[in-house]
Amino acid sequence: MITLSDGGITASSSDGVLISGSVATITQDGRYELTGTLSNWQIVVSATKEEKVDLYFNGVSITCSGAAPVYVASVDTCTIHLETGSTNYMADTTANANSVAIFSKDDLTIKGVGAMTVVGTKKYAIKSNNDVKIKNGTLTISAVSAGIYGEDSVQVSGGSITVTSCKDGIKACDSVYYDGYVTMEDGYIDVLNATGNGIQVDVSITISGGAVNVHSTKKGLNCDNATYADGCYAEY
Repeated sequence: MITLSDGGITASSSDGVLISGSVATITQDGRYELTGTLSNWQIVVSATKEEKVDLYFNGVSITCSGAAPVYVASVDTCTIHLETGSTNYMADTTANANSVAIFSKDDLTIKGVGAMTVVGTKKYAIKSNNDVKIKNGTLTISAVSAGIYGEDSVQVSGGSITVTSCKDGIKACDSVYYDGYVTMEDGYIDVLNATGNGIQVDVSITISGGAVNVHSTKKGLNCDNATYADGCYAEY
């Protein structure tokens, strides 16, 4: 159990949690439940490439100025669980050196039946250098650039995602290998007021279930290979 407050971060055990200055670093695999409010603090995950870390958000609010509020530096997979009935909030500022509110260098999964608002004031709201997987939960996102950005992929299998303002709503583009793709099997995505594209992808967009609604200045689906099942996609 990790309790957050502007008076400092406390942990029920020192095993796997290193608190130094305004940073709490999770150093090994396991389950970590977080609750409370922080201003200008940061949660860092720095485990080995073979380990998996589960972060359980139960009423967490973090605003960080100079860096990403949640920064996954090293791990096999980091999963953010939105606890039942919880409301969570993550936001950065224009001074954020990471340019993203929730940033993972490795695979990032978000699931659970709680809610989370993510505000990307500098550039992105949620970004992974690998895959972003949304399994369920209620996400409300706004960003200066892309709302959800997975360089390798963005995979949605459930939940409700609303991107209230952005350049691109969802983006899967790898600047080196150009192999990004987006899949959606179930759930709901609503991209409102995108000044760029609703979904911006390198290789392919496949919407086999759920519902995707896009309002964008440019293209709704910007990809040469975009397929969607009947009734699953609409522009407005």
